[in-house]
Amino acid sequence: TGMGGFLQSILNGYLGLRVRLEELELYPQLLPDTTGVIVRGISYLGSSLDLVVDEDEQAVVTVTALNAAYPLQVQHVNGTVE
Repeated sequence: TGMGGFLQSILNGYLGLRVRLEELELYPQLLPDTTGVIVRGISYLGSSLDLVVDEDEQAVVTVTALNAAYPLQVQHVNGTVE
């Protein structure tokens, strides 16, 4: 409803967060004059993530709780995988 729509517009629009079956994509596009955004407690495949996007639209994802049944992999824009 209203609050859910607001939250989705921030996560999916502003942060470019896309939840896929096998991956979580992030394409942040901050509004002009925005210095950054922090989102804590994103739940994905049983893990908990914090997201920090700076004014240059560089994102840092911190895993705060890991679900060992679903190991997470990070793929950077340049194709490298961690």
